Amino acid sequence: MEYQGCVEAYNELYIKLMMSDHDYESNAGKEVKGCIGIAFEIYHTTDVLTLISSLSDSEAGYRNKTSKLSILGQECVGDIMAPQTIHGTIIAKQFDKKIEKLVRTTFIDIEFNLLDIANLACPLIGYEFILRKDCLNVISFLKEMNLNKLADYIYIARYMQKHAAMKLDVKSGSMFFYIGLLTMYSDHIKGVI
Repeated sequence: MEYQGCVEAYNELYIKLMMSDHDYESNAGKEVKGCIGIAFEIYHTTDVLTLISSLSDSEAGYRNKTSKLSILGQECVGDIMAPQTIHGTIIAKQFDKKIEKLVRTTFIDIEFNLLDIANLACPLIGYEFILRKDCLNVISFLKEMNLNKLADYIYIARYMQKHAAMKLDVKSGSMFFYIGLLTMYSDHIKGVI
């Protein structure tokens, strides 16, 4: 699937989930809708803040979320001297060194757990950065993701992509997402934006 922006991606994935035949029972007794094996590409991520805003309960919630995501993004690329999260320490030590390898090759991969201050709990995330014709594309592999966290993941991936592109003096390209299980809890379901 190909989407122009983040809002379009959320809307279309929301519809896909609501039409899905796969219902799961969570530990808390809530109904969970799910789709197995989702892959999509987003061309423009400039509307990611619009999506985060529409999924936030209040202006204060929006400011709090974007602040935490910004800190998390800085940690991922090593811009904070003393990361506040465990994964931040791990990824910051290797990110710039791996990015430097893109000068000699067209592909690198980074893999880590994202359990953090922004509640982006995900068992495993893998990123692949692919340099093609002065354009840096990102492929993200997620074992499982709740649709309401889509904007958060896009924000972090975009942050890493822009940082890497700036270091390499190239343009940011497309973002590809591969999700093993995309879910939506019944008490988190929001109407289409």
